[in-house]
Amino acid sequence: MMNWYKGIVLRLLLLSVLLFIPNDVMAQSDNTLTKNTIIEEKGYRFSMEDANQLKIQLNDPVTYKGDPLFFYVNLEGAKWLESMNISVPPSYFTAATFKKISDTKLEVRIGNSIGRSTYYIPLLTELTGGEAKVSIDGGATEISNMPLTVFAVTSDQKAVVSAGDMTAVREEGTTANIRIDEIIKGSLTESARAENRIITLTLLNPNYEFENDKPVVTPGRAYYDMLGISTNYVSVGNKSDKSVIRIQLPQRSDIKTQGSLNISQIKVKAKSKQLQLGKVQIQVSGPEIQDTIITVAEILDYSINVSNRLTAPSQIRVGSKNNISFSIKEQVLDSMIPGKTVEVVLSKGYFSPRANASITDLKVESIKLNNQDITSQVPVNAIQKEGFLIGFSFDVPKGIDTTKLNEIQFNNVLVYAPNGTEGEVKIRANIAGIMDAASASVAVIKPLSAVNIEPIRLKAGVKDQVGGRIIITETDKDMIQAGIIELEIEKESGISFPKEPIVTVITGDIKLGDVRYDGVNPNVLKIDVLRTSRNASSIEIKNFVVTADGTVPDGGYKLTIKGSAIAPDIASGALEYNNFMIIGAVQIDVVPTAPVQKIISQFIIGSEAYDVNGEKRNMDAKAYLEGGRTMVPLRYVADAIGITSRDIKFASSTVTLLIPGQTIVLYDGESIAKVNDKELLINGKVIVKEGRTYVPVAEVARLLGIKVTWIPETKTAIFEK
Repeated sequence: MMNWYKGIVLRLLLLSVLLFIPNDVMAQSDNTLTKNTIIEEKGYRFSMEDANQLKIQLNDPVTYKGDPLFFYVNLEGAKWLESMNISVPPSYFTAATFKKISDTKLEVRIGNSIGRSTYYIPLLTELTGGEAKVSIDGGATEISNMPLTVFAVTSDQKAVVSAGDMTAVREEGTTANIRIDEIIKGSLTESARAENRIITLTLLNPNYEFENDKPVVTPGRAYYDMLGISTNYVSVGNKSDKSVIRIQLPQRSDIKTQGSLNISQIKVKAKSKQLQLGKVQIQVSGPEIQDTIITVAEILDYSINVSNRLTAPSQIRVGSKNNISFSIKEQVLDSMIPGKTVEVVLSKGYFSPRANASITDLKVESIKLNNQDITSQVPVNAIQKEGFLIGFSFDVPKGIDTTKLNEIQFNNVLVYAPNGTEGEVKIRANIAGIMDAASASVAVIKPLSAVNIEPIRLKAGVKDQVGGRIIITETDKDMIQAGIIELEIEKESGISFPKEPIVTVITGDIKLGDVRYDGVNPNVLKIDVLRTSRNASSIEIKNFVVTADGTVPDGGYKLTIKGSAIAPDIASGALEYNNFMIIGAVQIDVVPTAPVQKIISQFIIGSEAYDVNGEKRNMDAKAYLEGGRTMVPLRYVADAIGITSRDIKFASSTVTLLIPGQTIVLYDGESIAKVNDKELLINGKVIVKEGRTYVPVAEVARLLGIKVTWIPETKTAIFEK
């Protein structure tokens, strides 16, 4: 009996519970905003036309029994308007009621039956500052919770001003474009008051004025179809102030998103010929714009710019022909005056593979002026140095356009790098008598190989003496070409070579062939290279067999390494080494005399600038005098005379210069230099100052065999290598 009673009670309890839950399974919603974040000023009140809205997508229909349920929509950084106390139409929620509980809390009561559909809640709010955020607390309904989400932000600025790429001007020119972007939509045009729709451009340079009052104002984004923009000078009394342009915008009250304005063709001109180099600045102002000063141009002296036309400097192979492309462009209008001569010079290498070259040896695929081919219209003249073609000159064409910045392009110009050169190659260009040279890096010379020499010492009057060793190591694969390597030992009657040395590939896979002395020139050893390497290779030539009769004088005899495998395209591709073969008890070193170009460098006391072959360079410290000696940081001295940074080794109390055939060690605070393990006195001490190692440059130059000239009138030291 008791069990039966308990069963009835449980059934009644279960039935009562079922009456108070939905008949359908509880659904979930996807909640989003209908617009991107809106930017407005603090205190802005949204209407039904411009408010962001909560979009609630119900995934399943829901039917309730009992009282209607409700959920909450909460705010941060905003407050609900009184207009949210409404019964909303079915397009929002069926039979729903919005009730403002507080400034930041809205109750949404929903009906007993909700279909599977999309519902909206307009965010009719007033912005109180900062980020305005909204969240949903779904409570016991099918509406999913939503975390705080930004729907609007406030801004103190209504529009921002920016400038395009800065231009260069002199007597006259066109400045960079000015762009004005609305942060708050309609801020530039919605006011009914004309004075609130004015933008003012004020030229801040007293030596300049606007050339005219008609810049081009182009509406963008929301204002793309805007008409009725006017521009004019500001009047002062009966005269126009040509330093101020006023832009009047028309009224537009129908703007739905932020707009923009682009102001171009802003032309300026100098009031006199007395110019001060510097910046051209314009102040942009207006009732809805914070006063903004922007730099729109740079006042430059007449100048040109040199640039590499390739994406990166070319890799130049020593001894072979290579292509470079470059352009010369005006930085300032009228820098290229028709008829004026432009000089173009290589910092390293040549434009011709042979000595005593003429301008006919210059090979250029095309010369273009502003992309128009003028190759046949531009006569060029040779610039030579020590018989080699290091540059060329030409006159600016008479048909050049003086209203634009002109560019002359040189495409696929053949250049050659002799053995013994490496590193960055620059093109330097200047217009005689007008401006300093401009330069750009156009290539990098990769050395062909490293050569190690062990000399052979001989005695006069002795037959079949054996010795000497040469190792030629490629810096990369495929550097030594198929062809012939020639080793020429300086010719001397009484010296003969009865037998070939031993030639071996000691690393890599380069393939060699016959080894022989030349029948016509018996002092020339020829080695056939049958195939280039797939892996960087080293070739060893050792055990030279030499007979020297009693008439051979004591001294050192030079070795020259050349041939079509070493320098297939250039006559100056030989590597020369003094004192490879030594007769008698002579104390001399094997010193390479590879054909490097002449280097002339200048340091000026009290200046951070220095000059290398006419190219201006800068130090991070000034040259100074110490006891009558010019002191310069060592790394700049090395750079000035062609020693690369990797050949300088700094230690705690020493610095070492590694030069082919020489190792020079200098000691901090000492007047001693060690050259190839031999200590020498130098006139002056090495000084470490503010983290830099200063050296008496004249003494370092002397150790390197470099000529030094001191010009007291200008306090300039000139080094000539």
